[in-house]
Amino acid sequence: MDISNINPKPVYREERFRTPMNAERDIGLWVDRIGQNKCRSEIPRLRVLGQYAAVYIDEGEGTFTSPVTGRIPLHPCRAILLFPEIPTAYYPKTEWQTRWIVWNGPDAFTLERLGYLRQDSPIIHDSLQAVSQAHKRLESLMTQEDLAAVLERKNIVLELVRRLFLMSRGKQQTGVLNEQMEEAVEFLRRSFNKEFSIEDLAHRFACSATHFRRTFHAYTGRSPREFITSLRISQAKELLMQGKSIKQTAQLVGYQDVLYFLRVFKKTTGFSPKRFVHAAHLH
Repeated sequence: MDISNINPKPVYREERFRTPMNAERDIGLWVDRIGQNKCRSEIPRLRVLGQYAAVYIDEGEGTFTSPVTGRIPLHPCRAILLFPEIPTAYYPKTEWQTRWIVWNGPDAFTLERLGYLRQDSPIIHDSLQAVSQAHKRLESLMTQEDLAAVLERKNIVLELVRRLFLMSRGKQQTGVLNEQMEEAVEFLRRSFNKEFSIEDLAHRFACSATHFRRTFHAYTGRSPREFITSLRISQAKELLMQGKSIKQTAQLVGYQDVLYFLRVFKKTTGFSPKRFVHAAHLH
């Protein structure tokens, strides 16, 4: 291992640990802490974390090093896996922004023993931002101590490990990607009459607007906006056939501007709402 950029001081052993609740011990896995930070480069020091962790690089480039792997260059959208007893150091070239999830427990060791987490493959191209999504889901749960929150935190970590495992094996395009887009499609089916931008959708699924737009189109064959419009007009047809007025229909499917609704409806169906109802009744 090249240690030319490593602080020569002895390996630092992390001593910060959250005492898990009895219920967390009983279910075998708990989240110790989560966090995020923006920092500049400094002389790194090898550290033994004493727990498992996933660190996601939001922005910036840097280097990872450990006795197992040697030096590995780091880029944005990479997830770094840390293991309890492996001394590691990771640091930015100039500056970077990261977020992390730290977990522990006997079930965490079992996941490593079964091969879901591998010490010789600690860097994963997290193109679907699985760590970011898990981090976002955990934010509101970390201060809760009820049994549901305890179980949900464990489930989030298990799902994170599963997704990272699939990505490490190069199967995310047919597995994790489809799963993410299925969630997006289901959300839009429930919420098509609400107002939100592509940026709002991308934020909800913890990815960039460009990434969301591209992967959604690849999965459905349509852009998010085209998909929403299709859902709205389909529902509008049903409401019009039920006798709802044009104004009522427009508002119920998410259009506050009736004139704009009329333009979209005609562009999509080839008919004005009145002509559509008339033609449907003739048949």
